[in-house]
Amino acid sequence: FYQAVEQNVVHAVGDIFEGKFSECLNSNNFCEFYLKIVGWNLSAFQQQCEMFLKTSDVSLTHLVLQSNSFLSSNLKDMRVLLSLPWKCKEETIWDSVLQWADHQADIVCCDQQDKEISPSNDDDDDLKD
Repeated sequence: FYQAVEQNVVHAVGDIFEGKFSECLNSNNFCEFYLKIVGWNLSAFQQQCEMFLKTSDVSLTHLVLQSNSFLSSNLKDMRVLLSLPWKCKEETIWDSVLQWADHQADIVCCDQQDKEISPSNDDDDDLKD
């Protein structure tokens, strides 16, 4: 029941937002927005996002590919993003994916260092589990 209500609310908000779509979308929020609409199955917005990419200039595409939203995407989301019709050279996309991989490695490395550095007062709790 709640999923049906949630879908109706999402579609109602979508209808309101549709007219303001291009005014709200930018290089910093594009990836996050696109991934959410894919998750919500809003195909009309998905098509608008794809049109946004197709009609934008190359510099905007570069900014999207360098955005924190792109770099912070997980692997599943990255696969979705890479299926988009990017308006740039294939080498640019490849470079962005390499930057994404570096960013992901930095996150993992920092997480591991934080675990090693932080004092573990919960060692007894680990034994209880």
